[in-house]
Amino acid sequence: MLSSCTRPTAGAAAKLAGKVEWNPDFAKMRDALLSAGMKNVAAETGKRLDAEGAKAREILKCGTAEAGSRMRRDRALSLSGAARVAA
Repeated sequence: MLSSCTRPTAGAAAKLAGKVEWNPDFAKMRDALLSAGMKNVAAETGKRLDAEGAKAREILKCGTAEAGSRMRRDRALSLSGAARVAA
């Protein structure tokens, strides 16, 4: 599994947080976040993560005979030190 190191909607989440006052009553806090647009932020985050995953699968050629072969070659080169020589 490939882990994404991006923050796809950090800006949207920060804006959402700026609209809502902290409330220690989690039920009220949840309602306030939902009213401020949390469902939209979550939906957009899901779409962006799906798109990133699709791009990664395309680059890695997942589901094909070539899947992972470049990664294995690159890893083998880095372990052998050949990558430093080639660079």
